[in-house]
Amino acid sequence: MGAKKRGKDQIVYEILKICNGRGVIITKIAGTSNLNFRSMPKYINLLVENELVEIVREDATLYRTTQKGTIALRLLEQLRELIPGYVSS
Repeated sequence: MGAKKRGKDQIVYEILKICNGRGVIITKIAGTSNLNFRSMPKYINLLVENELVEIVREDATLYRTTQKGTIALRLLEQLRELIPGYVSS
């Protein structure tokens, strides 16, 4: 039996959590969230377009959870408490 496939909500939750509070490079996001680089742009672009993650430019491009993203992260955490196993950590 193969590994259980994660839903988009679970992947979004993980990315928001990884980027929360600081700027993170895309390779760190991909590695920590177990996403490949073909899937990564779809999720990052979705989060940036919806203002849940912002791009911070320093020496490298960094991604950071916005205030709106922090609210979404809290809501996903509350959903996880209400429905255990719905959003994995």
